[in-house]
Amino acid sequence: MYHLKKHAEALYCYGKVLQINPDSADAWNLQGICLSDLGKYEEALESFDEATVLDPAHAPAWNFKGVCFFTLGRLEMALDCFDKATKLNSEFAVAWHNKGGVLAKIGKKKEAEKCYEKSKSLRQ
Repeated sequence: MYHLKKHAEALYCYGKVLQINPDSADAWNLQGICLSDLGKYEEALESFDEATVLDPAHAPAWNFKGVCFFTLGRLEMALDCFDKATKLNSEFAVAWHNKGGVLAKIGKKKEAEKCYEKSKSLRQ
């Protein structure tokens, strides 16, 4: 459903999965992604919180949590999340790129460039 851009339907399905298996960090993460895509960033953050409590090493959940914080203008919190994502998975190109975006936004251009270069090198 999600890949068909039917986010509301996918959200319903993830809710059903979580009723059956509330300890699934992946399901919480996917629910958070759907909520984020629907513009429900605060609710998405709650889902990403659940995912990262259940699995503190869930790099994608940390990354998406950072994206929500970035979108909401909470740049330091976003940076913390991208730091966690890149420390958990040093080859996570998207998280490196996102970290660079925050650093650029807060005026740390040289650090941002390093992140962008790292991201680019991982994508090749």
